[in-house]
Amino acid sequence: MTSQGYFWDTLTLRCQGDMYNIVVMYEVKNAQIGTSVDLYDRPNFVFVADCIGEANILDCDVLSRGESESSVQIDNYQFTVGHVISEDREARLAVRLRNIALS
Repeated sequence: MTSQGYFWDTLTLRCQGDMYNIVVMYEVKNAQIGTSVDLYDRPNFVFVADCIGEANILDCDVLSRGESESSVQIDNYQFTVGHVISEDREARLAVRLRNIALS
């Protein structure tokens, strides 16, 4: 697939919003199924985070897991993420530029 085709597919998915479920496949398996909003905001696989929009993928240490959120650490910085990271997975944080606020 050309980069132009990849861009068009990504743009189309963003425009459809939460109207349709989308299947993202990786190595002939379903990587994640969900709406484009779910895939963009809550990717459950590095390939999905990188495939649907631009993201900086950072390795992190999981400090704690709660019922609805997890605490992670990158270098000396601690963050709370709005979903639970399962224990059987490597922990990585996908940071989207639109979620960063400088002050």
